[in-house]
Amino acid sequence: RRAKVHDRADREAVLDAVSRDWQVLQSLPEAFRADAEIVLEAVARDWRALGFAAASARSDAELVLSAVRLDWRAWEFASREALADREVMLALVAQRGELLEFAKEAFQRDADVVAEAVRQNWRALAFAGERPRGDPRVVALATDQSSQALQYATPEVRA
Repeated sequence: RRAKVHDRADREAVLDAVSRDWQVLQSLPEAFRADAEIVLEAVARDWRALGFAAASARSDAELVLSAVRLDWRAWEFASREALADREVMLALVAQRGELLEFAKEAFQRDADVVAEAVRQNWRALAFAGERPRGDPRVVALATDQSSQALQYATPEVRA
């Protein structure tokens, strides 16, 4: 749920201030730090603004996605709920495949998520569930980068 700020003039002034200096978000009252548009404006200036957002904003998958598309390190500020969003996880592992280690188990078993992670770094295969480790397409993405990836493939694929 996104908080609504009722004083339109204050809100416009805050939006203007955040558009000039994203760090202003840090000192704002919670209602503004929970406002999706204000947080999105700050995040557009610098992904680190997500760290100053209210908990409700850090749970908003759309806001988190905006931040992680700018820099994967924004994942540290995201809530578990936001990290449970498939689009967010795909954006993360596309930039830093090893983050698959911290993904929920369903994503570790998802061949498309694992493939995206492995495209970025073959070592991500180590964190994949059994089904993707047995998927020749996924394993090929990893072994194209390093034959060492075979150690993470299922015996059926190695044969």
